[in-house]
Amino acid sequence: MYAKIVQTEGNEPSLLGVIAEVQGKQTLKSTIHSKRCTKRLAGRCRILPINRRRERILPFCGNSPSQVKGSSLRLKNEVMNMMTRVALAAFGATLFMGSAFAQTIELPAPSKTGGKPLMEVLNERKSTRDGYVNEDLDLQTLSDLLWSAYGFNRVDKRTVPSANDSQEFSVYALLNKGAYLYDARGNALQKVADGTYRDLLANQKQPYVNDVPVHLVYVGNVSKSKAGREGMLMDVGFISQNVYLYAASKGLGTVVRASFDGRGLAKVLKLQPQQTVVLVQAVGRVK
Repeated sequence: MYAKIVQTEGNEPSLLGVIAEVQGKQTLKSTIHSKRCTKRLAGRCRILPINRRRERILPFCGNSPSQVKGSSLRLKNEVMNMMTRVALAAFGATLFMGSAFAQTIELPAPSKTGGKPLMEVLNERKSTRDGYVNEDLDLQTLSDLLWSAYGFNRVDKRTVPSANDSQEFSVYALLNKGAYLYDARGNALQKVADGTYRDLLANQKQPYVNDVPVHLVYVGNVSKSKAGREGMLMDVGFISQNVYLYAASKGLGTVVRASFDGRGLAKVLKLQPQQTVVLVQAVGRVK
């Protein structure tokens, strides 16, 4: 009786199979392969061509079926060890991917009904610079806020107009959890950086900035604007006014701000040369 162990050459042997001859019959006992298979072979003992990689034969000499069985068990132990290492590596990769997915905040569908009547909202619209509470907005409120600012209310049209339908803006949100890019079509926030970056928002001169949980950053792309920089200055007004109206309806405080470090924000947000920070708007709950 004897057995043959099939291994591939490399830095670490890849145990592909065991062929044990018992009473003139050969059986493929185990296979590390994409498909589990068991195949009985008749006639002379031969190596099953499992793949095209170069293989070598390691003979095993014995004189009883128990010795052959013992060798098979030892090989199975090695196989199990290898499979455990592979499983651990796959588990680690899954954790890494999960960590990457955690960089995305999935938002609930925006609520497009309800709210205060328009005339009441217009009457209550105002700028608020004091009394903010540094408390994260719930995801539903955040979703409604961002949709009001720059979401889609038709297949390819925004909640705000733009010069010749340029749609040249991107909306970023500086939260307590980090800096995010608003994905209007996917209704999600994509993280671009960790940190709050209030030091880039003139927080020393205007301390109330430190208590605002959400700072919306309106970034214009001059290469997409069909009316140049002047068109961008006009279009950003529509965005900020929508936020003013939503804040009034929801009882939130808000104020547009031109005090910020544009170059610093561009670096943090990883903007392209044709992109520029046009305006920042603070939004949050008030006492």
